[in-house]
Amino acid sequence: MPSFNFESFFGFFDQIEIGDEAIEGSVPVLGIVDGLLTAVDVAASGTSEALQASAAQDTLGSLLDGHPDIARVLHTGDPLEGPNLAQFNAFLVEANSVSSVQAYLIKRVEALRSASELRGATYAGGVFSTDPTARADYALLALESAQDAGFVVRLKASTGFIDLSVGEIRDLARAVAQHIAAARSREADLVDAIYAVSTVPDLNAIDITTGWPG
Repeated sequence: MPSFNFESFFGFFDQIEIGDEAIEGSVPVLGIVDGLLTAVDVAASGTSEALQASAAQDTLGSLLDGHPDIARVLHTGDPLEGPNLAQFNAFLVEANSVSSVQAYLIKRVEALRSASELRGATYAGGVFSTDPTARADYALLALESAQDAGFVVRLKASTGFIDLSVGEIRDLARAVAQHIAAARSREADLVDAIYAVSTVPDLNAIDITTGWPG
């Protein structure tokens, strides 16, 4: 999804003059965008605020794609008045409604899925790392164990190093694969639930924090 060009946005408002009446009618929706811009500028990377700001950016960018007249206004400096003003206000209201809440929740779900994947998989009484490097290692070890019936490896778990035989290496690799699959399935279920509703209260009622493996 394209990103919203905030430099053009700021430059556009620097170039135009709006009458007092137009400003008064636009303040509520313009305040929405001002808040989003501030959030993008000050939010620390990876925080909930940053995710929300990023989702708002994506939503605005997507909406611009569907509103060529608004894109033209932003990039050419056409007067923000009359039909342009009404359309722009409607555009901003849309950007702050269901679509932006959905985009924010999707970002949060992605972050929760990633955290769940990295939480580790329980096997043989210990918790084994499930970061991308560890996953690749388990796959290689399982491949090697298929070539050597006497293959044994010592792997580090939360309880210390554990000796794993051929069968145990394969079982560990399967446990990790199942852990990752469960996290991906939970993400898919939540995304389906998010897009299945069409009101902000219904979106807020979705519990995205539970049901994750690990």
